[in-house]
Amino acid sequence: MPQNRNVLKDQLIWFPSQVKAGEEPCLFRRVEIWDEDKQESIAFLTSLLQLGATTIAAIYKDRWQVELFFKALKQNLKIKTFVEPAPTR
Repeated sequence: MPQNRNVLKDQLIWFPSQVKAGEEPCLFRRVEIWDEDKQESIAFLTSLLQLGATTIAAIYKDRWQVELFFKALKQNLKIKTFVEPAPTR
């Protein structure tokens, strides 16, 4: 656990009901942080096992800001959907 950080828990978990006989369980990571601004704990569930807990928390918090931005765009500009461009070769 990182010292002097807002990480409350960093756990490896799996869902026993999803494991088929003879197969290894699919591991997930549950990271719980303390949000100073909102004075509440936030839990993230991810399959990213190689990154640090603080990095995972930062990624998901930043992603939430992007989601709020697109929500505001859709509401204010009356856009129903966003279309992704086709990948270039």
